[in-house]
Amino acid sequence: MRVLIAVDQTLASLACIDCAARHTWPANAQFGLITVTKANPFDRGSLARAQETLLELSDQLLERRPSAPIVGADCLEGHADETILAMASEWHADLIILGSHNKTAVQELVLGSVSQTVLENAPCSIMIARSIKSDAEHAFRKVLVAIDGSPMSEIAVRWLGCHPWAPDTEFTFLCVLPPLPHQGGSGKVASEELENRAVQEDKIILAINDTISRCSPRILQNSCAVNIATGDPSHKIVDCVNSLKIDLVVLGSHGRTGLEKLLLGSVSSSVAGRAPCSVLVVKRLYDVHEFGEGEHTDEFVPHVQPYWSPR
Repeated sequence: MRVLIAVDQTLASLACIDCAARHTWPANAQFGLITVTKANPFDRGSLARAQETLLELSDQLLERRPSAPIVGADCLEGHADETILAMASEWHADLIILGSHNKTAVQELVLGSVSQTVLENAPCSIMIARSIKSDAEHAFRKVLVAIDGSPMSEIAVRWLGCHPWAPDTEFTFLCVLPPLPHQGGSGKVASEELENRAVQEDKIILAINDTISRCSPRILQNSCAVNIATGDPSHKIVDCVNSLKIDLVVLGSHGRTGLEKLLLGSVSSSVAGRAPCSVLVVKRLYDVHEFGEGEHTDEFVPHVQPYWSPR
């Protein structure tokens, strides 16, 4: 597994190093660090300072994780988003880790421009790293997995099974359903609709447990809970993050583009911008054959519809 860590000269980079140092990675994970600076003819020392920061962060990672195989640390000139995307493609990265520079209440609603561009256009999975408040040895003790039965959400679950997790890691699987229709503008939901929703939720819980068993049986050794919520997915995910004090949100990217994305928005982008914890957006599953994860090489056949779609 190839992990590209994008850093700069801000405090956000410390969160990237912290996540990389404290997460439990597959045995053959490799790390590459990159920093990008704009050419500035009026500040000839900018490149040297960027290089110095890159070396300091690389040393921090090695100091905290001596076994981390850092295969490269590059300081490049150019536009940050374009250069990070180009390096990820050239190196065939499986994951990009980068920080979030949110500073104000308004900025908390969206990602910074670099993070947003990389999240939308990267060919691989993305982790938006935020500072970890816990002093536990492992970075992510409480993990929230957003799941809806779509192919990408199942690949996100499968991603979990490709990683070793600490025994005390707790997983919560959250499925957010659309609101029930009200009766004639009265604000009340018909009793029949409520009964049908209750039956539907029971079926969804069974389906999620089946998904975990098929796609990520390894994590069944940990504490796993299933929650069902109703409402706007991004809002409910963030609400769950806050109420359960989640350390990491994992969700799949549905790859919306163009007009569809403009009209519907992106749950992954919204959660990545608003959640107070780190957010992993899984875009594809890396080649587990390459990393000796033999128990995960069986053929993967995902669902083709969300849990709440008519069968």
